[in-house]
Amino acid sequence: MIVQEYRAAEPARARVAVTPQRPAVVVLSARREERLREAVHRLLSHVERQGCTDEDLADIAYTLQVGREAMEVRLACVVSTLEELKAKLSQYLAGEKSVEGLYRGELKRDKDAWGVFSTDEELQEAIGKWVARGKLHKLVELWAQGLAFDWTRLYDGEVAPRRISLPTYPFAKEQYWVPQMQKPQAQAQASSVPGRFSRRTLSASSCIR
Repeated sequence: MIVQEYRAAEPARARVAVTPQRPAVVVLSARREERLREAVHRLLSHVERQGCTDEDLADIAYTLQVGREAMEVRLACVVSTLEELKAKLSQYLAGEKSVEGLYRGELKRDKDAWGVFSTDEELQEAIGKWVARGKLHKLVELWAQGLAFDWTRLYDGEVAPRRISLPTYPFAKEQYWVPQMQKPQAQAQASSVPGRFSRRTLSASSCIR
């Protein structure tokens, strides 16, 4: 008789709805622009390959918010549908400079200043009001420029979306060549120098009294 532990099925979690009144904030970042473009390309390929729908949008946004490190080169979108997200990211890859609802920025200098700015009481009060009213565009614009923000604040007192499997950071493929070691030639050179005695010659001469 085989005895197996009973495991109760986990209750299905309700999907978090994304609406025009409560849009999703999708954030991506990298250390260099080329890596950011690759991250965008991978995300687009993933949602197409997996057949993602609007029901997955909140989970996609949440995973990128809390499951990825915010790096220097940043991109963020405020969207209500998955098709809107795909359209904005495709416009970015096409090189369009002005895309409504898409924010680009780069944190090059004054990182410490941004850290101090992020703890400013008046700013935090303003952010709280933006979040409560669903007015996220100003917050997203500041984040793209370098503001540090805890994205879990968007879900205070509510059921947060799920973390799902998404493409990881696109590290650059770099090759490193190891220099070839030269074979030691000291012994061969030493034996070819005139006037040097071999070990056998020295041994023979040492027996002569």
